Amino acid sequence: MKKYSFKSSGVKFSDNLSAQQSAIDSYSLPPLSIKTPLELSDDGKSSLFNMHFEVTDMIHNNLKSMLLTNNGERLGRFDYGASLRELTFEMINSPDYENIVMQRIKRSVDKYMPFVDLESFSSEKVEIQGKDEFTSLVKVKVLITYNIIKLRVINKSLEINLYVGG
Repeated sequence: MKKYSFKSSGVKFSDNLSAQQSAIDSYSLPPLSIKTPLELSDDGKSSLFNMHFEVTDMIHNNLKSMLLTNNGERLGRFDYGASLRELTFEMINSPDYENIVMQRIKRSVDKYMPFVDLESFSSEKVEIQGKDEFTSLVKVKVLITYNIIKLRVINKSLEINLYVGG
């Protein structure tokens, strides 16, 4: 019968602590999704394009992309998006404009990102004067504050700019 000693079965945790610490320091989170708009990688962690490594950053980017998408733009999901750009051309001077924008945002978030809890909404119209009196541009700034309860993200803000030419 062979006899084994536990003392010869490996190394102590304290003996290899520095090697383990360097392995922990060199560990990086795996990429979750591509950042939009697309940019070539400049951070040394991503391969070709810059990537998201944090879930909260990815959700923020996906929420912004969804709200800037018009219905029919996403292949296979005709009702994906909030179609906010079409409202800027049709109803910008309507007294009910903000209410319609809020309803579209809420409907889209409830359907495609139900884990996002919308907190507040505000919008502001800024007129940008062109080179002459006949050309001008109206910028509509939409500010949305939201929470992601399960990730303990509270009062995160998202600003969307919509432009109307005239």
